[in-house]
Amino acid sequence: MIVGLARRVVAAAVILAAGTAPTVSQEKITLRPADSLPNGHVIHELVAKPFMELVTKATNGQVAFQHFRSEQLGKAKDMAQLTVAGVADLAYIVPSYSSDKYPLTAVAELPGILDTECQGSLAFYKISHIGGILETKEFAPNQLRPLVTIALPAYQIQLANSRVIKTAKDLEGLKIRTTGGAMDLMMRSVPVRMAAPEIYESLTRGTLDGLIFSYQSSVSYDFGKILKSGTEGLNFGTAIFTYSRSSCHQLAPVHQPLRW
Repeated sequence: MIVGLARRVVAAAVILAAGTAPTVSQEKITLRPADSLPNGHVIHELVAKPFMELVTKATNGQVAFQHFRSEQLGKAKDMAQLTVAGVADLAYIVPSYSSDKYPLTAVAELPGILDTECQGSLAFYKISHIGGILETKEFAPNQLRPLVTIALPAYQIQLANSRVIKTAKDLEGLKIRTTGGAMDLMMRSVPVRMAAPEIYESLTRGTLDGLIFSYQSSVSYDFGKILKSGTEGLNFGTAIFTYSRSSCHQLAPVHQPLRW
């Protein structure tokens, strides 16, 4: 997917540059990206970091970044609102965390809808850009403009207790973390809507029995020392996310305070 990212990053750089005032178009711009990801998370290393490097290169150094990670600017569930408010210039946004505002985007949470993350990422890109239904019906009304769009690998059920699971019925009564939306309807257990940064503490306290999550992200959040079992090769839906900027703010030059 990095190849696809490289092909589209010049267009994203143009979008960023277009947000600057004409009188300062040749001055250096420092953008403040924000996310909720821990240091070294696979999404940052394989998506955000290359994106920022490619934008800086594509603009000949005119656009640089001051990265705020690990919820330094706000909680994961609030990233969309913080971006629209101008607290962050662009942010890692998981639409499922605000499923009331992004109900159509929750289609990715349906089990079995995507065969691979590459297929899902391409489909998500097409419907969230260039007049696609997600762009016109959800992102634009919420004053967001997606720059990078990615689908994660198929989610698996991962448990922190020793219960033997042989059928779906064996999950009944377990408190399982979901992203919300369509994923809640799928579970026979007790679905617990929760953003990813809150999972670790809930697992250690026993307020969660398990989670629906990708193994790639579980490694990045260091859940391995808590989890005891999990499914393999199944498809319990996934999550899609964006790195988006607000569609209603201009970007200020680096030597001035960031005001809108």
